[in-house]
This record gives sequence, C-alpha cells and structure tokens, in this order.
Amino acid sequence: MRRLRILKSKALWSLAVLSVISLSFLYIVQTNSEISERFLVKECVNRIAELSKENEVLQVSSAQAASLDKLAQLVEPLNFEKTENIHYIRVLSTQAIAK
Repeated sequence: MRRLRILKSKALWSLAVLSVISLSFLYIVQTNSEISERFLVKECVNRIAELSKENEVLQVSSAQAASLDKLAQLVEPLNFEKTENIHYIRVLSTQAIAK
C-alpha cells in the first residue's frame, strides 16, 4: 500500500513537472509570436505614414501639373507669343496728363 502511494506520488510529481515544462514552452512560443506580430504591425504603420506623405507630395505635384496643362490649353487659342526679353516702363513722377 505504501509502495502504491509512493508510485502515485511520483507519477503526480512527474505529471506536474511535465505540465510546468509544457506550459512554459507554450508561453515562450506565444510570447515570441506576439512580439513578431507587434513588430510587423509597427512596420506597417510606419510604411503607411511614409506612403501618406508621399501621396500628399504626389497630389500637390499632380495639381500643379494639371493647372499648368489647363493654362497652356486656355492660352493656346489666344495666339500669344513667347517673349524673349521683358522691358519695364519706369514712371518717374506721379503727374497725370488730361486732354
């Protein structure tokens, strides 16, 4: 009877140790998986921020290009000529001439 009790006790301790080792291993695996996923999420958030900034720059560039194209199309039928030199008129006094 005593031998059976000792055998049950050893089996119980063996099961307890095995359970602790198994649960420790599962904890380590889950923790590693969670850390990996958090790292990936952080990388994705950083990439989203970079793409958002790049998108803003591209939107501004696209708007500028579109406005210049529209301006060129609007000016074309008016038969304007491109100037080579610009000459400014300098006003020397503030007098007005009336007739």
